[in-house]
Amino acid sequence: MSDTETLEMPTENRPEWRRRGEGPDPVDVHIGQRVRLSRKTHGLSQEALAAKIGVTFQQLQKYEKGVNRVSGSMLDRLSTVLDVPHSFFYDGLHSQREAGRVEEMSPNGIVTARSGLALMRHFDKCPPDVQASIVQFVKAVAGAL
Repeated sequence: MSDTETLEMPTENRPEWRRRGEGPDPVDVHIGQRVRLSRKTHGLSQEALAAKIGVTFQQLQKYEKGVNRVSGSMLDRLSTVLDVPHSFFYDGLHSQREAGRVEEMSPNGIVTARSGLALMRHFDKCPPDVQASIVQFVKAVAGAL
């Protein structure tokens, strides 16, 4: 083999998760959704967060849609700026994968609804015992529907 040849797995042997041209990887979409959730929870626009992490707002849009993969260093930067642990971006991914729903993930409705965003902002300011009571209340109401 010459120095200019590259080793590439034939398409038919490539694992399912590595096929190109089939849209964004579901894991990248999940991470992007978590970036969007945290950004909106902090009340930041795409432009404001992009400026804080040193990218264009268009690049941030691509991260949030899962079109572009977030690198490890960028994930670290996002974690610092958004004041969340690195694990935040992966929260919920494992349970969705086990349930066989990784491909079916869609943005959480609470992230896009104004009332949901307001709820999240105010919830975060409540003491832990009040938060626990709110969670129990919502579970009870949702169970009654």
